[in-house]
Amino acid sequence: MTGADIVVGWVKDSKATLQDMHAEGNAKPVLDEKQDWKLLNAEETGTITALRFSRVLDTGDCTDDLPITADTMHILWAYHPSDEFEYHQFKGQMSLHLLDSAQPQQVTEMPPDVKTFDLIMPNVTVPANKSTLYWCQILAVPKLTSKHHIIKYAAIIDKPQIAHHLIAYGCFQSITNASLYNTGYECYTQSMPPELFNCWETTLGWAVGGDELVHLPPEAGISIGTREDVQFFKLEMHYNNADKKDWIDQSGFKVWYTPTLRKYDAGTLTTGALETERQVIPPKSMFTTHGICPEECTRKFITEPEGLHVFAYWLHSHLLGRKIRARHIRKGVQIGWFGKDENYNFNYQQIRMFNSEKRLLPGDAVIVECVYDSSERELNTYGGLSTMNEMCLAFLFYYPRIKMSGCASLVPAQNQVDIFNASVVVADNG
Repeated sequence: MTGADIVVGWVKDSKATLQDMHAEGNAKPVLDEKQDWKLLNAEETGTITALRFSRVLDTGDCTDDLPITADTMHILWAYHPSDEFEYHQFKGQMSLHLLDSAQPQQVTEMPPDVKTFDLIMPNVTVPANKSTLYWCQILAVPKLTSKHHIIKYAAIIDKPQIAHHLIAYGCFQSITNASLYNTGYECYTQSMPPELFNCWETTLGWAVGGDELVHLPPEAGISIGTREDVQFFKLEMHYNNADKKDWIDQSGFKVWYTPTLRKYDAGTLTTGALETERQVIPPKSMFTTHGICPEECTRKFITEPEGLHVFAYWLHSHLLGRKIRARHIRKGVQIGWFGKDENYNFNYQQIRMFNSEKRLLPGDAVIVECVYDSSERELNTYGGLSTMNEMCLAFLFYYPRIKMSGCASLVPAQNQVDIFNASVVVADNG
């Protein structure tokens, strides 16, 4: 609890008390010299005590208070049944985005012609000898005779104890081999059929700690039903079986779609660093990796002068990630953020809506920056798929959709040269 910014309150004999405190160790909290929390209301009925209080986001008290920001905030709660200020008998913790407002699209009325379909991977076996398992399966889109829009989806997580992330990749080529449907494969291995490697566009997504329900904005939907649209989905589930137990899982998505079309088709742009062994994080250090979506790519693929309306983002790294920043660059100058979290928490990954949309114009660039803490690792950590490997990605959700699903870079080879103190790099052309 050392360093925690604490507010303590209680009601005794119909009198309410609220105190602004802080922790200097694993001991009783210390009263702040400056009391910044204001009690707004207090009620006690039977066994229920309710306190309502407020303070400014940044009190300026750098000694005893922490600023409340848009970053992930780690919240501890505790209480004792008595009216005395005693050591807590009940306690817990959670991560929250305290400044995220309710998403306005969540109150958008559903059209009366909306229908649903499920994308579920049935009876996936996660064996005890696999601490990390990526499982993929092809699932069909409903057969439609006209264009429809997906306007909402929900992750259905059967075994949250081992679910790290779930992604539905859009596949735009037909599969004639019917035996590939409804059959699962270990992803990105020789057992996975070549056709599945052609599924490249992130369409639906969920990660550990994230909200299960995602609404698209009223202006846009994910298009299905035409020859240019997704023909089927490749579901990819990353299982993090840290306890190495045997599991049977049945996870997937529920999807809401409608023939009542919205103005724009929505898409997802994956930016950051490609997850390869070129990404090296040395042990016992704070280390930063960058991935770039360069201006040449956005100039080529974003053809409309008004650019892309970016309405949401999802930041992603693994266990060593501490900070992730997606910088918005225009004409060589940073003009804002496509997402930033200075307190990134691997176990709390959300698709976060912008209060006002960002605009990605032709010629803009995106630089994704990840700060890692490898102070407890004895060996190098490499980029890759495993939970023990690392990633550095920012998914941008936008409209209108363009023909570019990913815009990422390799970590420069010079990084490896510097880390390993190499003086010569020999190219292997064999």
